[in-house]
Amino acid sequence: MAPIVQLAERLGAPVITTFKAKGQIPESHPLAAGVLGRSGTPVASWFMNESDLILVFGASFSNHTGIYAGKPIVQVDSDPLQLGKFHPVAVPVWGDAEVTARLLLDGLPADPGTEDQTAQLRERWAIWRAEKASRPARRTAATASVRRRCSTR
Repeated sequence: MAPIVQLAERLGAPVITTFKAKGQIPESHPLAAGVLGRSGTPVASWFMNESDLILVFGASFSNHTGIYAGKPIVQVDSDPLQLGKFHPVAVPVWGDAEVTARLLLDGLPADPGTEDQTAQLRERWAIWRAEKASRPARRTAATASVRRRCSTR
């Protein structure tokens, strides 16, 4: 995972994982965008939807992943049968994830001219955490409202 994280750091790009790969990048990493899919975070979905390109290492794209096929996808996998299996990909790469990430890193200039998305990640996490924190208050208010209606009948 180290060269993939290094590639993300050079690009300033968010790292989204599948549920199976959760924990491959620490949640405390400034570029960690969480898990994509039904059990995932809105942060991961937002960044996938806003991306220009989806670069995928070793994900099978199961139906539970929720990948958006409307973006160009570069899929790297050591199993050639996984390439384009669930979603069409613009560039299928049959290769080892670590080796491919290192080759991409080696080919990039020191400043690849990409936008560092760390600040956007912090902002999106703050929005999601605030929304999540407000849920108990909304549930309590909704429960009280239902109880009032039931007691007046």
